[in-house]
This record gives sequence, C-alpha cells and structure tokens, in this order.
Amino acid sequence: MIDLAAAAACVIALLGIGFRLHQVRGTRPAAGTLYLVAFALCMAVAMAALSPSASAAAHGRPPWALALGLAGGELKIAAQGFLALLALSVEPPRRGRKLMIRQAIGTLTVMAAGAAAFLLAHPTPATGGLYVDPPGRPTLTCYNALFTAHATWCLAVFLLLIGRAARQVEDRLLRTGLRLVLAGAAVGLVWAVLSIGPLLDALTTGHQLTREDRVSATASVLALTLGIGGATLTAWAGLPARPLRRLRAWYRYRRLAPLWAALRTAVPEIAFDAAGAAGGHRLSTDAEFALYRRVIEIRDGQLALRAHLRPEIAERAAAEATR
Repeated sequence: MIDLAAAAACVIALLGIGFRLHQVRGTRPAAGTLYLVAFALCMAVAMAALSPSASAAAHGRPPWALALGLAGGELKIAAQGFLALLALSVEPPRRGRKLMIRQAIGTLTVMAAGAAAFLLAHPTPATGGLYVDPPGRPTLTCYNALFTAHATWCLAVFLLLIGRAARQVEDRLLRTGLRLVLAGAAVGLVWAVLSIGPLLDALTTGHQLTREDRVSATASVLALTLGIGGATLTAWAGLPARPLRRLRAWYRYRRLAPLWAALRTAVPEIAFDAAGAAGGHRLSTDAEFALYRRVIEIRDGQLALRAHLRPEIAERAAAEATR
C-alpha cells in the first residue's frame, strides 16, 4: 500500500512536470515555472528514494541504506526551498530578488548542516530505518529539527504570499487553481507539524524511519495532487468542454445556413473563398472558426444590402422581436 502511494506520488509529480513543460514549449519559461518543475522533480526522486522497495533493495548494504535515507531527506529540503522560491517569485522584482537570495542561502545552509548532523550522529541501518546510540541522539534530533523547521517556514511563506496573491486574482478559474495549490500546501504544513512526534521518538528511542510511512506517503500524494492539479488547472480545465463547444458551433453553423445562402445569392462577394461559396453547407474541420467566418459573411451581406432597406424595417423588426 505504501509502495503504491509512493509510486502514485512519483507519477503525479512527473506528469505535472511533463504537462507544464508541454505548456511552455517554444517559449522561455518564467522563473516560477522553473521552480515548480524543480519542486516536483525533487519530490518525485525523494519519494522514489524513500519508498519501501528502495529500502528493501538496500537491505544488507548499510552504506546504500544510509545514502538513500540521507538523499531522500536532502531532496525534500531542496523541494521545500523551491516551493518558497516559487512563492517569492510573485513579489515585486527588486524586493523579491533579495528575499530569494536569502531563501536560497538558507536552504543550502540547512541542507549542509542537516547532512553534517546526520553523519555525525553515526546512525546504523535498521529494518526500514536507522538506529542511533544515546550519544548521537541529540545530533539526530538537531537534523530532524532543522528539517521540520525548514519545512514549516517554507510552507508558511508559500501560504502567506500565494494566499495574498490569490485574493487579488479576478479570473475565477485561476483563483480556483490557486486555492487548490494552497490546499496542497496546507496539507504539507499539517504533515510538517505532525512530524514533531517522530522527532521526539527518535530522541527517546534512537529509532527513526528512513522510508515513507503510511501517513507521510498519503500526505505526499494528496499535497502533490492538489498542488500540481491547481497549478495546471487553467490549461486542462477547458479540455472536457471542448467537444461540447464544437458541437454547439456546428449546430449554430447549420442553423445560419438558410440566411447565409439567401444573402450569398443576393451578394455573391460576401463568401471569403470559392470553396465556401460553392458549398454553402460544407463545414470546416474547425467548427468554431467556420461559425465565426459565417457570421462575418452574414454581417457583410447585411451591410451591402442596407441601402435597399426601408427605414421602418428596423423599427418593425425590433417591435416583432419584443413581442
């Protein structure tokens, strides 16, 4: 079950990366896009490194087991840093640049100090985790405290800045996407706060999991689903409605055919091309564009015939429409 959740988190993150890169293909991606891709990539690799399958593969090989645990934690710290940088990228350029430099330095410092504390604790691999003798437990606790404090800080910055930006957005779809992203960050913040329990367990017992547990894997899947889904909502939300829009355009195109044919008989030059003039009922592969073109041709025909209309016709048509 945990392996399935970890695999789902990896797949969600990788799909989000692919979809986002597909959106910006052919253009220079913005800094926010790069931070989003880096966050998702770090989380995907971290979930793979901390999965039960990876832990089982490293069983009996102490250096590999410790390396996987350390790498997974370091990648999660990096992902948290990229998330904070993503939030800071919405700040005014001058102020945001300074804050982003400080955040990058802070994240790198936490990664270096965390790795040093992890190694200085002299952990030994245990089943699905590691064990630290009493002299090294305070050092391991420092590593856990750095991880938890950094995660809490980055998620709080993200919630504060993106929440403030979301309140200023008028587009409903974009605002909904930002709210989904904020919900994912809130899940991550709750998970970071709850990780204080395992931190205290490591201090008192010396045992700590290096692979994902059920709560952590579930929180990761939920947070990534909400975050990646919200970040790409504006791109994929319209896909299910596209066939309906085409069908509606095709129906309106057909309904306008008699009027178009009558005007085209009276004013042949309204047709944009010979194919359109010859096949009045021939529909382009793009129904919405075909409808747009037909409406323009009808308007052109009305303008061309305006000189032949009696003045009272407009009033009579308006009265009939009102009735």
